[in-house]
Amino acid sequence: MAVLSINGYDSYSGCDIVVTASLPKSLADDASDDIYFTLGSLQTLSISTHQDKRPVRSLGVINAKDYVMGPRTIAGSMVFAVFNKHFATEIMEDLGATETEVILPDEIPALDITVNFANEYGRMSRMAIYGVKLINEGQVMSINDLYTENTYQFVALGLEPLSAEVDGNSQ
Repeated sequence: MAVLSINGYDSYSGCDIVVTASLPKSLADDASDDIYFTLGSLQTLSISTHQDKRPVRSLGVINAKDYVMGPRTIAGSMVFAVFNKHFATEIMEDLGATETEVILPDEIPALDITVNFANEYGRMSRMAIYGVKLINEGQVMSINDLYTENTYQFVALGLEPLSAEVDGNSQ
């Protein structure tokens, strides 16, 4: 029986992804290591980068001579399905939130987010977003929707692009 093997063309669907967030150990109560949280209700994660580019001009020439690179911004959004509690309840509890002292999502310290991919063929990849700070939160409840979603916009300090995990099955 022939085995079909196409190396280098692995793909993943949203069902092949597990997303975790880590809280630095210095921020969690009595933690000796970073604390990890699975973001199981995350439905959508989008990331974009923007870098300013400015033209270099000289007198008397209509076209730009070249372009110089400016600052980079990494940002994106996350959409969570709303079940019986807020997606960050465990994170907020580890930060010391109580029933009388509420911590809102924009007060959560910067998190590192790791996105792990694994498909039915045994292929694995990962990517990471570092220093994620939530800046906007929204929620819509409607009789026109089957379920409620929370949306968040974030900014980040760094991004590790998607890369294949190297093991016996990945290329």
